[in-house]
Amino acid sequence: MINAILDALSRAVQWLVNLVVTIINGIIDFARDVKKWFKGLLLKKGRHIPFLAKAKEFKELLKDAPERHVGIFEEDENTLLEGVFDTEDDTIAHIREIHSKEGVDKKTKDIIGDEKIVILS
Repeated sequence: MINAILDALSRAVQWLVNLVVTIINGIIDFARDVKKWFKGLLLKKGRHIPFLAKAKEFKELLKDAPERHVGIFEEDENTLLEGVFDTEDDTIAHIREIHSKEGVDKKTKDIIGDEKIVILS
């Protein structure tokens, strides 16, 4: 029991360490703000699953999970989460929250559409 609790705490701390928040003064541009970030990570095809999600919707996907209020999710349409799921470790290896005061570009809107989360390849 204690080991399970320590493991859960360790994963939570690692997740917070990997969290990066970026605030964009302008419009979120897919090529500049999203794709470039993923390209800068050392991802391995088959192990890592890059994703892009609407922060507001992503929170709904996690409603059955225990919640920790740490100021990650903003309740607006101009906030996105981008991250990488590690299939070998069964964890979120990287995550970044992007806030924009002006919105997102057409390409990003086209990619995510009405979906809550999409897998990028």
